Amino acid sequence: MIKSNMLGSVACCALLVACKSPQGHSNPPPPPPPLALTQFALVDSYGVDSGLYPDDSLYLDPYAYDGLFEVYWEVTPNRDYSYYLSVGPTPNIEDSVTFYDAACGPGLYCARTGYEVCSYSLNYDLQCANQAPVNVASWIYNVPQTLYLFSEACGPRGCDVKRLGVLAL
Repeated sequence: MIKSNMLGSVACCALLVACKSPQGHSNPPPPPPPLALTQFALVDSYGVDSGLYPDDSLYLDPYAYDGLFEVYWEVTPNRDYSYYLSVGPTPNIEDSVTFYDAACGPGLYCARTGYEVCSYSLNYDLQCANQAPVNVASWIYNVPQTLYLFSEACGPRGCDVKRLGVLAL
């Protein structure tokens, strides 16, 4: 009886060891890396590109080239994300207002890279791609007035933000 109980115990242990063996089992794949906004740059009303000249002042002038300016960005890795462009009177994104948003990713208008032409009007409106303008007149105390543009790319694991200071005329 004791011998048969021992044999049964040894057989159970052998089965448990076989279940715990690493053969045939694989670790789950690592989670994808978080979305990173690797570049955010602006070509201002006078053609100064912050990507090429990061230390130069940037100006938004409604009288120069009809107030047009360009924004471009790049994210990594290439997957679906939401992109937001906002403006605020302080360097804190919490104080900003979104004036452009887009669904981006593989096969969409803005994939890993994005580009948009925006405008700054005489009545202090910022607008991109026929989206609703945002009026910044209440933030203009002196001319030129420093405003902050925020570029925000958001994926399933959070958002990445970059900021540029601009002088609004």
